[in-house]
Amino acid sequence: MSSAPFIELPVILSGPTLKAAVYARMEELFPGWRPNPNNPEKWMIDSMVDRLVVPLSQFTADVAAELFNQYGQQIVKVLPIEAQAATVKSTWKMKDDGGHEIEAGTQVAVPTATNSPEGFRVVNTVIVPKGSTTTEPGEVLLEAIEPGAAANHLSGEAKPEDTLDYLAAEEAIVLVGETEHGEDAEDPEAFLARLAETMQTLAPRPIIPRDVAILARNIPGVHRSLALDMFDPEINDPAKPETWLTERCCSVVVCDVAGQPCSEAVKAAVLDDLQSKREATFLFFVLDPTYTTIAVHFEIVPLPGYELAAVEETVKAAIEAFLSPANFGTDPTTDERSWLNRTTLFYQDLVTVVNNQQGVDHFTVLKIGKEGGALGVVDVPLTGPAALTKAGKVEVGA
Repeated sequence: MSSAPFIELPVILSGPTLKAAVYARMEELFPGWRPNPNNPEKWMIDSMVDRLVVPLSQFTADVAAELFNQYGQQIVKVLPIEAQAATVKSTWKMKDDGGHEIEAGTQVAVPTATNSPEGFRVVNTVIVPKGSTTTEPGEVLLEAIEPGAAANHLSGEAKPEDTLDYLAAEEAIVLVGETEHGEDAEDPEAFLARLAETMQTLAPRPIIPRDVAILARNIPGVHRSLALDMFDPEINDPAKPETWLTERCCSVVVCDVAGQPCSEAVKAAVLDDLQSKREATFLFFVLDPTYTTIAVHFEIVPLPGYELAAVEETVKAAIEAFLSPANFGTDPTTDERSWLNRTTLFYQDLVTVVNNQQGVDHFTVLKIGKEGGALGVVDVPLTGPAALTKAGKVEVGA
């Protein structure tokens, strides 16, 4: 596959060469040892090289093509061309005019030059009405059972695979012209060549908000990103998403791996990259997250056998981790770089965090709120269009 449109893995392995190297090493380690054909060690070395190492090396060499094949199908959505079945029209003659039905799926054999007939089947049910002894010319469409080009260019008279008592004794099924349109499945190398050609037409353009977020994460220094569709921070109210109606505008919020604002240089790089790839008249803004500091008071009852102070420290650490801007809003079903735009901290989420900690039987007090404000059994609205939380005072107490 020297012409393959991708980088091949240079796996070249000679069985005899590998065996000779192992023999030499055995002679070095065990003075007097020789690769005698009757020696059990030689038999084991030969078997392992011939039956395991060499086949695995060939498998490894084939991995590159399979990786690109799967990438093309699942990511780029370029699919291999499947094999197509040959078709042909046919005319059927009945033994009488009593009216008959040729059922879809009825199988017939079409002769070939090699005396090994090709199987065909009826595509659609055809009714031969009373008073008629034949179908309309070419009315019965046949399709090859096995797709591929091998069933092309056949003609003549077909024979039913099973006994059909309504057919005439002679020339009962006559093909109209030759079988055609059968195609073999696309060769894997041809598919990879077509995939490479198609990918040359793909340009990383930010078209929908998801595209903007993905491109932003490609910039070094950006760990998470969130696209806000039609939000223009210069004219739109960040607290009223329903008013974000600026056409062909998208703001992207970025943060680093700790959930903190990216540097001005990183944000400038994001903006430059988006603008270099944008369509005409598209407008982009790169923004920092907004942060709401959350205070928590809790009291818990440990399970029997657990020390209260240790469990309290575990619960405190879990709450702080949940409220960390590095973690808040991530989707646990995808990856750590995901960002769900949550505008409310739900009380129930903290309940789940506390109850899931090892050693916790139940809590007797759990109050939350914005740092410096009143705490309660409440949901907490968060500030800004792309909100993250920070842990404030997380204390044991009522």
